Amino acid sequence: MRPPIPNLRGLIIGGAGLLTIIFVLVFVVRVTRMEAGHAGVQINLAGSQRGASEIPIRTGWVVYSPLSSQIIEFPTWADRGIDKRRHPRPSGQRGHGF
Repeated sequence: MRPPIPNLRGLIIGGAGLLTIIFVLVFVVRVTRMEAGHAGVQINLAGSQRGASEIPIRTGWVVYSPLSSQIIEFPTWADRGIDKRRHPRPSGQRGHGF
């Protein structure tokens, strides 16, 4: 017969605790990063305060729960490049032609 494993109960409880922590970190808590030049809105999906948050999310790290909220990111800049197909450069002009 094999000898009993010392502290087997403690190992089982510790393993269950570790699995619980991993579950919480993977499924209940999310972290995202708001890039420079972007802003975001936090949408509350549950509770009496459902809808868009009144305070916009700025650049940086955002911690949220995907079970009760959603983060939507959008750019705060406008691309003002000229479409060369629609606005060809006049003949004889050099440089960018802006």
